[in-house]
Amino acid sequence: RWTYGGVVVDNRGEIVVDPYTGELTYSFTGGNNHGGMAEVRGRWFQIYHRSTNTGLKRQAMAEPFELRFVEGKPVIEQVEVTSQGFETGGLDPFQEQYASCACYLLPAGPEGPQFFSQPLDATQTFDPHAPREDWYPVLNLRSRSWLGYKYFNFGAGPKEGQRLKLVLTLKENLPGRVNVYASAAKAKYHEPEQPKVLIGTIELKGLDNTVHTVEGTLDSTVLKGRKGIYLEFLAASDNEEICQLNKLQFVVETED
Repeated sequence: RWTYGGVVVDNRGEIVVDPYTGELTYSFTGGNNHGGMAEVRGRWFQIYHRSTNTGLKRQAMAEPFELRFVEGKPVIEQVEVTSQGFETGGLDPFQEQYASCACYLLPAGPEGPQFFSQPLDATQTFDPHAPREDWYPVLNLRSRSWLGYKYFNFGAGPKEGQRLKLVLTLKENLPGRVNVYASAAKAKYHEPEQPKVLIGTIELKGLDNTVHTVEGTLDSTVLKGRKGIYLEFLAASDNEEICQLNKLQFVVETED
């Protein structure tokens, strides 16, 4: 006999406040997320996929959860959608990460950020050794678009005499800027959304539509332990793509 016990994971993300309208919205695009549960080295995971845009674009996901029994019935609290996968302690900020591991997109839906889609006439190969172009960007980043990552683990933070900068690999189309925010990690899905603190800004000149990097120095004082990192894209035009973002990486530099 099967008994409904509630939501385990909702790939629409979570209900958040739109920073511009004040209205409630979901933090991801949604879509099907059928999957299954597996015990890995003594820990339970919900393993699933989420839709990226429309059609058969899928991203594999994994979220840990606590399994307990109450009066003989299994109880699972709804899990938070993150960017971590099996790196449950947080992603390594000092390694390159694909921008498409974002778990927080605003606006959610066709007007918001879109993931790279393989052309329908492209030949697919599942050979892991086959050459591939290292370009799987997030597209349609317009003014007032947001990308968020939960979570990066900065450990003890920068040492004395060190500071952090954020390096973005992208193509630019319009002048604009990227505001960088950090927030504290949530312990559970149902905790309230954590405040976002502005820690830096990266200027985009909009002059280079080839793959290149841009960078900006951050206020590193808050970058300790697990943090959510959010990118806000702004430009004078609301209806044109500012850039296409492929990767992000934090880099330690020594202060002069």
